[in-house]
Amino acid sequence: MNRGTTADLTPIGELPVEDLRLTVDGAALTPLADHPALTSLDLGIIGQVDLTPLRTIPNLHGLDLSRADARDLTDLAVLSSLPGLRYLALTRRQWAHLR
Repeated sequence: MNRGTTADLTPIGELPVEDLRLTVDGAALTPLADHPALTSLDLGIIGQVDLTPLRTIPNLHGLDLSRADARDLTDLAVLSSLPGLRYLALTRRQWAHLR
């Protein structure tokens, strides 16, 4: 899904998609939990979103949150619990939130 905005990610959880770019409008990321094929996620966020479900995506290697407002990310500390993460894109403001 590219350039789409959604509040319901349930259908994506069942697709064998590896690379996903989308904008979520206050959506829960829970449907992406344990997604076996997802390796890269480019996530724009409107409204607060809990990133905790990303911890359970076993093959997530790339994450781009640069299109999300730092105020809408509830807990960037979850990024430290993504052991397979090899690529991370954040804005300067988001990096400041990590400190």
